[in-house]
Amino acid sequence: MRRHLALASLLAFVLGSGIAVAADPWLHIRVDDGDENVRVNVPLSLVRTMVTSVETDELRDGRIRIDDADFDDVDLRAMLEAVRDTEDAVFVRIRDNDADIRVAKEAGNLIVHVDPRDGGNERVRVKLPVGVVEALLDGVEADGELNIDAALEALAGFRGENLVTVESDDETVRIWIDDSSAMED
Repeated sequence: MRRHLALASLLAFVLGSGIAVAADPWLHIRVDDGDENVRVNVPLSLVRTMVTSVETDELRDGRIRIDDADFDDVDLRAMLEAVRDTEDAVFVRIRDNDADIRVAKEAGNLIVHVDPRDGGNERVRVKLPVGVVEALLDGVEADGELNIDAALEALAGFRGENLVTVESDDETVRIWIDDSSAMED
């Protein structure tokens, strides 16, 4: 009888945990490179647990130390607040023989686009919510660390859109977050 009760309790716990995990946002990474395909499909809570479980000189408590970082004379928070409070605009545009690069703010997101020129074939798109960058910079001025855990927590609210895409003639990379645990083919 005790064995059945313990088994039933364990089953209820596992099923209950599955329901909680199903509501958790999922991080997806898809890489297609000719003959090789890679799919990473993990709950964001698992990534956060892994990041906060590592204890090295560079990564501790979900924070990564930037070696030789000197932010004493730079107020990154004030700079980011200014960007956040500025209307949508293109901040940087670089055009040379190799690429057309654009850095902008659009709808609360920092955007970086790199488009090839003159025969190049690699196209890059990065879209990062300003709130995620704010979380990432939590503590950077004081101790030269990026708060990976806080950035991952902030990313949980950014679902359904691509964070990063890289496309070329022979390779495609896509990183996004959504509510689905299903793996794309």
